[in-house]
Amino acid sequence: MSVNETLCMAAWSKTAEISDYRDTVEDLDPAIRACHSIVEWESAAAEFPSVLDGTDPFLYLSNHCYYGPKSAALSRWLVANPDRISPDSILVF
Repeated sequence: MSVNETLCMAAWSKTAEISDYRDTVEDLDPAIRACHSIVEWESAAAEFPSVLDGTDPFLYLSNHCYYGPKSAALSRWLVANPDRISPDSILVF
């Protein structure tokens, strides 16, 4: 496991420790910054499925990056690859 993968997993692990009664949409921001690829993101999401409560990890990421900060590597990747995001894949809360 690379350093980036370890940081990504650690960020997801920390998010998984947050109580369902105290979680916010911003809780995954550190993971978005720590994960440097879609593969890392989806691997960590599979390891900690309770974090997204059944939401598809790619759909969550694309929605969050579409509406939120775009400074993380994953957000920049999504912005640079708009063909990976269709209007049907954007979730609206």
